[in-house]
Amino acid sequence: MNKNIVKLFAIVMMIFMIGAALVACGAGQKGEKGDKGDQGAPGVPGEQGEQGVPGLTPYIGANGNWWIGDTDLGVCPQGKDATDCENHAFEYEVWPGREHTMTSEGLALGVCKHCGDAEWKVITHDYSIKVEVVAPTCTEEGYTVWACTCGLTENRDFTAPAGHIKGQKQPVLNDAGICDCEWNNAWFINCAVCDVLLETGADGAKNHTYTVWEPIIPDANTIMCEFKEGVIAKCDNCDCHPQVKITGEARGHKEQEYTSVVVDGNDVKLSYTCDDCGFVVVKNVTLADCTTVTVDPTCTATGAETVVYNYTVNGVEKSVVVVATKTIAALGHVVVVDKGYDASCGNTGLTDGEHCSVCNATLKAQETIPAKGHNNGNGLAGSSRDEIVIKIEGEYYDAYWCDVCKYWIAYQLHI
Repeated sequence: MNKNIVKLFAIVMMIFMIGAALVACGAGQKGEKGDKGDQGAPGVPGEQGEQGVPGLTPYIGANGNWWIGDTDLGVCPQGKDATDCENHAFEYEVWPGREHTMTSEGLALGVCKHCGDAEWKVITHDYSIKVEVVAPTCTEEGYTVWACTCGLTENRDFTAPAGHIKGQKQPVLNDAGICDCEWNNAWFINCAVCDVLLETGADGAKNHTYTVWEPIIPDANTIMCEFKEGVIAKCDNCDCHPQVKITGEARGHKEQEYTSVVVDGNDVKLSYTCDDCGFVVVKNVTLADCTTVTVDPTCTATGAETVVYNYTVNGVEKSVVVVATKTIAALGHVVVVDKGYDASCGNTGLTDGEHCSVCNATLKAQETIPAKGHNNGNGLAGSSRDEIVIKIEGEYYDAYWCDVCKYWIAYQLHI
């Protein structure tokens, strides 16, 4: 069989592999049936070409190479020399769209630069780039970091942990940097490499002893009213833990009136400055400990409500205002109307008045209405009725008619 036919067969097989992958992804319609192979040597019949790849039809381009669609495969249909290579020298190029990444394999097509033979190569992680050598620690393995051309790294070439190396025994010091009677002479051992704690222990403590006792001397910051007499001794062994004995009582602050009041919700802080020592004496109470003093309002006067704290100073009752006075509005009068009455011809009348039913104060005084007087018209002769003589208790009187009170009015004895 002709060598060119064999090479063409290999190329078509590679094209078939690519086409099959594309068909699996939904490529185009099935391709045309392949052409027949070249005429065989005399006496050997030619072989029929392979079935075309569905959707892809290889063809020879203007540059004389095999093409698929717009892709130049870089393979010449005929070998460049008369013999196949004993050792191929493939030159690989990454297939478009199939680059190797951190998460997917790549695909490259290799073409021998001598004979034109071709092959596919799957590109996987190679981890050929040495990035860093991490030395082992006392407890963790060492390793070498290798990187792939895609940027992904992998730890390899592991070495065993080195293990701890015990360091020197070191004392644990107290706050003063020395060992006193209550200190237990503790010690520790760390790793000489990583300084991690490996061992701890203690050698025991001493006991305090006190021999010399001296009076307690107050300093400049001592609150003298609270100072208590006593004696003090230092430990014979360590000078770090003095012993104190109180032999007297504090005289106490001078009793004075509270000069400051601070209220915070239900809490009340009372304070004054002691005249003897200048210390601010504070007493904390609550509103429940205080007393509410109330002045009831009247009809015309306002009332008041004040919260005070009652206490004694040298036996004298005192009080301090805790919550400022709250004014209570006046109640106002409860008005009652004193009904009046009209005047008559011969009797006076009285106007309406008002007074408060609570405090009985007069709010509106009643006034006298003068008597109207009898209406006899224009004199005695002008009465709306003629004059008559009437008898009153056995006596006869001249009388006239009053148009106001509708009575006969006797005005003189009848002669």
